[in-house]
Amino acid sequence: MKKALFLTLTLFALTAFAQTERQTNATVAQATPFNPLAPVPIADPGFEAGPFGGVWTESSTNFGTPICDVGGCGTGTGTGPNSGSFWTWFGGISAFEEASVSQSVTIPPAGSVTLSFFLESAVCNGTGFMEVLIDGNQEYLFDQTNPNCGVLGYNQVNVDLTAYQGQTVNLEFHSITQGDDTVNIFIDDVSM
Repeated sequence: MKKALFLTLTLFALTAFAQTERQTNATVAQATPFNPLAPVPIADPGFEAGPFGGVWTESSTNFGTPICDVGGCGTGTGTGPNSGSFWTWFGGISAFEEASVSQSVTIPPAGSVTLSFFLESAVCNGTGFMEVLIDGNQEYLFDQTNPNCGVLGYNQVNVDLTAYQGQTVNLEFHSITQGDDTVNIFIDDVSM
């Protein structure tokens, strides 16, 4: 009788434990439905972690990084950041300058994918360019032939990246200015 009672209590306890586990797991295991219109997370889209903040991979031949704030860089006759305190500044010197910021981004499958960012190039007197590269492929080019070259104030740029949906890619803003004259190209507020 004692064995039967012990066995019954043990089975009751195990059943209660299993039901608790199932209830707990059911709550935790609920999946978030995929939303194709949700933005792709770009880490530090406004460069607010600052120079060498660890989010973007940064390089610049003359300055170490193209990420600036007004206190460290001034505004170069432009407006500074589009929002927040930091932005990227490509060019800015009458010498050869090559600079870039990049990060890995996972693009979920969706109907369409658009990269958006704000660009200003108030000083656009020389040769040079800024390009958007996805895994090394040029998807956007800004140079002295662009109608926004020499225009004070930010303009929103949209680049179709639908071809990269469902992939993890390297997103890079890359610039080379030749030093024949000063070119300032500002980028801020990146989204996808």
